[in-house]
Amino acid sequence: MRDKDGKLLSTGKATFNGDKIATSEIYYPDGKLKSSSVYDENGKIKTQKELYENGNVKSETEYYANGVIQKQKIYNEDGSLKSQITDEIDGQVGSSAQKSQGDCYLMASINALRQTTEGQQMLNNLITITTDADGNKIYKVTFPGAKKAAEALKTDPKITNGVAITGEYTFTEAEMQELLKEAGRGYSIGDGDAILLEAAFEKYRKEVKQTLEMNNLPNQVYIAGLTTGSNDDNILRSGFSFDALFVLTGNQSSIYITKPEFYLDSEDLREGKFTIIDKNAPPQQGMVQMKAMTTITEKTSDQEKLDKMLDELMNDLKDGIIDYMGTAGFATMKNDGTPGGHAFTIKSVTADEVIMINPWHPDEEVKMSREDFLRVVKDFALTPLHTGATPPSGGTGGATPPGGTGGATPPGGTGGATPPGGTGGATPPGGTGGTTTPQQKGEYTIPKGITYTNMIIEMLKEQDISPTRENIRKAKEQFEALNPGAVKTSPRFKTRRGQLIPYVLAGATVKTPKFEGLK
Repeated sequence: MRDKDGKLLSTGKATFNGDKIATSEIYYPDGKLKSSSVYDENGKIKTQKELYENGNVKSETEYYANGVIQKQKIYNEDGSLKSQITDEIDGQVGSSAQKSQGDCYLMASINALRQTTEGQQMLNNLITITTDADGNKIYKVTFPGAKKAAEALKTDPKITNGVAITGEYTFTEAEMQELLKEAGRGYSIGDGDAILLEAAFEKYRKEVKQTLEMNNLPNQVYIAGLTTGSNDDNILRSGFSFDALFVLTGNQSSIYITKPEFYLDSEDLREGKFTIIDKNAPPQQGMVQMKAMTTITEKTSDQEKLDKMLDELMNDLKDGIIDYMGTAGFATMKNDGTPGGHAFTIKSVTADEVIMINPWHPDEEVKMSREDFLRVVKDFALTPLHTGATPPSGGTGGATPPGGTGGATPPGGTGGATPPGGTGGATPPGGTGGTTTPQQKGEYTIPKGITYTNMIIEMLKEQDISPTRENIRKAKEQFEALNPGAVKTSPRFKTRRGQLIPYVLAGATVKTPKFEGLK
């Protein structure tokens, strides 16, 4: 193979079994192996290995008979694992990339949850794996928001002919093996557990559609828990992240929705780039209200409120515990003028930039100036991560998540102090509230830049203890009992409600407790 200028790019050879290809090898110009493939008796690819020029493996791939990737490992040039695709479902939701299916709203929501330890655990808790009498695995997905929607609808006067929503979706091992063969076409490509969630979300939407049809109601656009997408033949296609996050968590969002004046070029988005097209987007449908579905705490089109919502997320992400998730949707357009839309996970926000994750490229960050984001974004959802937390009204702040911080951690610090990141509810320094002094497990030198909460999380993980909010609280009590005076406060570091925020000193060596009574 040569480029347009005649420069040699690669050479290759193949073997055949009759008229069917059996193996193939591609070489770099210097003769080093670039890739090798093995095919089945019908000439369909079975396995493929790709190598970097330095000889390290770039990827190892196994295929189903229909050409869909079954398993794949992709490595960095230094040999470390970069990403993988697996047909295994183990109850641990891993990375998955959107492909042909138009469910970016769902993939962006899953990615938003995967950013935090608590969110990851919430995803994993959706999945239950058991075995039947013959030893075959049974997979059950339970959506908290779907159950809430079902219960609410039973008391809604518009629902006169019953509710089909169950909130629980079961698949046999054989069913999932067939669904996994649709990876990259009907579903995402990557982790098998992510495809399980997509398949369950598809079943949920079919139940919503059945419920609406039973009661002679249209698709309830902009109502979390009752949105069925825009395509009857492909019910998973099209939606909103506030709807998906409600179904996945049962938590309400504050949302910003507007008629945008701009599109993003959808072809460039697939390449991980932003190109803004200055055109008027089609008008949005109105929001239909139903008594039971008070699942969006506030809907606004005020850009000033959107700016405050971004501030809320920016300040929250500086905290030791992340309390909110952000997702955003944009109007898009293809080169032929076909309009569409695409959703992103908000990874972080600064005063100048919004850093996002594109579901098509979940391992990469994309950045947009905050100024461009404010003028281009079509919809934005700010969703509490913690169960029972109330999202701020219009992003103005002030809602304190249960056990949370009640506000952002002030930046900076004095005397070499690591910026505070406590929970606003820690035991005051020097007083453990009666906690028994635990045994010492080891020592820990506090690194520069770590927050008090993240230090405790590291200690918990070292002892294989889940860093739940309750475990973090109890661990702090035990840490402070073992290390009196190690946790500091300062009048400079306060929550919005005036509470002093605990912090720890970078460079100090402290005792690691042997944690007791934590689940």
